[in-house]
Amino acid sequence: MFENLFRNIFGGSREAPPGSREVVRNVKNDSKRSNKYDSDVKALKERYRIEYETGVCIRIPLKEILEICPRVRKRVDAYTGLVSHLKREYGVELVINSNKSK
Repeated sequence: MFENLFRNIFGGSREAPPGSREVVRNVKNDSKRSNKYDSDVKALKERYRIEYETGVCIRIPLKEILEICPRVRKRVDAYTGLVSHLKREYGVELVINSNKSK
């Protein structure tokens, strides 16, 4: 233990002691990573027939977005991830209006 500390401080080699295990992590390529909001984004594009551009604002009632992108929790806060994803990736502002939130 002190030997490894000594080597780390004074620049020695960082070889593992004999008989120790080596942990290897498998890192996948994130370039083709599927996003959990892809189907929602696609459904919104098909519904409004628009291409997302920076500065676009979509105002939609909760009842309508529940038909387009169904959720188990039928409240505005169920779409916070989608709202932030659209803002971050596309620069699109999604505003969901509810009859209860005024």
